Formats: sequence, C-alpha cells, structure tokens
Amino acid sequence: MSQKIKIQDGIITYAASNPLDLLKFNVKGQLNVSDELTVGNDPLVDGTITSPPGSNINIIPGPGANLLLSPGLTGGQISINGISWPAGSADPTPGYFLGASALNVLEFYPFVLAYNPSDTLSVIDLNTQYPTIQPGQKVIGPSTVYECVSFSTWRILTSGATSLDGLSDVTITTPLIDEVLKYVGVKWINGPGSFVPQVLIIRLTSNPIPAFNSPNFNWFPTILQTSNDASWDVYGSQLSLDYHGWYKITITSTASQIAGANWPDKSTVYGSVVPEAMGTNTSRYFRGNAAGWDSSWELLPSIAQQMSWSDTFFVNVMYSSLAVQIGNYIEMYFGDDPITDVTFDLMMSVQKIENAIV
Repeated sequence: MSQKIKIQDGIITYAASNPLDLLKFNVKGQLNVSDELTVGNDPLVDGTITSPPGSNINIIPGPGANLLLSPGLTGGQISINGISWPAGSADPTPGYFLGASALNVLEFYPFVLAYNPSDTLSVIDLNTQYPTIQPGQKVIGPSTVYECVSFSTWRILTSGATSLDGLSDVTITTPLIDEVLKYVGVKWINGPGSFVPQVLIIRLTSNPIPAFNSPNFNWFPTILQTSNDASWDVYGSQLSLDYHGWYKITITSTASQIAGANWPDKSTVYGSVVPEAMGTNTSRYFRGNAAGWDSSWELLPSIAQQMSWSDTFFVNVMYSSLAVQIGNYIEMYFGDDPITDVTFDLMMSVQKIENAIV
C-alpha cells in the first residue's frame, strides 16, 4: 500500500494512494495538539477513541480548568452507558432535579411546576391542566400540595382542618367565651373552663300500668338539664350513654296508687331496675314490706297512696356507646295477683365519672 503526504494551504494530509485504504498512525510517547483534535470527517461514521483492553482513557484538565462535554448546537445529546443526558433545553437552577423525560433520556425539571389558587382540584382537573408534569413534580395550592407520583397518579397532601371543629375527634357545640376542650374517651368536646362534671337530669313519668317485674316502660321524658356525655333516646324510650367510661345513675322514684284502686293487704317488693348495671351494686334493688300496703304507704288525700325510694347504679360502657333500659317495679311476694293501677314518677341524674375498664 503506497502512502503519500500532501501539504497544501498549511494543511498536512497523510493518506494512502487508494482512498479506500485505512491508515494506522502510531505515536510512541506523547502527542501534543496545541489547538483542536478532530476525530472523524464522515457524518455517517462515528469518530472513535479507543484504548487497549484493560486500559483506561483519562481526560485530565489542567489545574483550575473544567472538562466540558458539549453536544453542539443542533440538539445533540451526551450518552453515558446508553442513557442520554440533558441537552441543555432547561437551564438548571437551585430547586431542579434530574428526571426521565423518555426511555433512557434524562432532563432537568423544577420541583414546583406551578401554583394553583384551588385546594379542591380532582385528579381529572390535574391531568387536564398539567399534561406534561413529571413524576416528582408538584403543584402548590393555598393549603394543598398536589404531587405527581406517576402518569395520571397523584398524591394530594392537605394541611387538613382549618378549625378545631373540622378535626375528626373534636366536637364543638355552641362555644362560649372561656370554655376549654375536654377529652371524654373517644373525642374532645368543649365545656366550662373549670371542667364542671356534665350531669344529665331527666324526669320520667308513666301512664297508669300494672306494676310487674322488669317492666319495659313507655316513659314520658322531661329534660331538665343536658349533658355531652349522655342523652335520652325518645324513640327507643331509653337512656343513651354516648361514650365509653363509668357512669353513675341515681334514680329517685315515686309509685302512686290510682285513687279508688283496690290494693291487697299483702307483703310486696319494690325498687328500680337498670339491667346493664354492674360493679359493686346489682342491676336491681329489692325492698320488702312485711306489712300490707295500708300500713306502709303514705296516705295522701288527693292521690290516695304513694311510696318513694332512691337507688344508685354504676354502668361500665366498654365501647363507643350503650343503650340503657330504666325500670321501676312493684310486685307481690307470694304469687298473688299483680298490683294494678299504679303510676311511676322518677327523677334521674346521669354523670360520667371515669374512663372505662375494658
């Protein structure tokens, strides 16, 4: 293969006489290029710099100098291990991150893509308004952050309630000046600053009915004082203990004979019933009269005969709430006919005293 050296206009060309033959040019030692080194002159063939197997290629700028890899001004890219690095279409500033814009293509993106005046954007709204958003980018609302997780998938982060009553475990009812929050077992409620115990006070009356064991009364309630801890269920005709914890229920009852009724002269028992009660007291109080009614009842001119008593019960509400049946009774000792034509009138106070024992 013949070779030739051509010198023209300051350019030295070293080539084979046959243009199709490739030349190998070896330099043993050091090659210094004072201006520019161009590798390749065919736009259809890559220019290649190689090293022998196991040998690294070191490109070491001088002290204080930078290594600049510039793909040019025609949209070229830098590819490392098959991954294309940013071509400079976005100027990175603090707050940008490097993300994938396509398969094996990286680009710089700002963490915050946009600000939006709405805190109630839906996923459809977000996809419509920000079709080019990248995973990791965010849209900022007044108190909500919309973060793109993947294509058409968003994580919506909100600051939550803007008021106490908006919290799931807080109930604010007609707040007054100087009230405070009080924890009642499952939630917080507002109340007086001194934490005066909440006491429900109800008067219950019944129609004239036969007096029998554990009656299911159709009570007529009059609410004298309300409580956040307990209430009266009008439709179920029963007491509702609204939070878990120990409750103290005090019942003062009066049983009255209908005027003109025929009362047997027999031994009887009477009392109050709270089937759900537990603890040191039972759910029923028994009182017995050895003598007949004529000698043990108080005689009143206007309403014939009546008798009064007071009982206290303790109920442990182990879960969120409990419905409690309230009852009075008067019955014969020895299986005689039931006492009839009696009305019950009671005053009941209900107070939550401590947390439940589960």
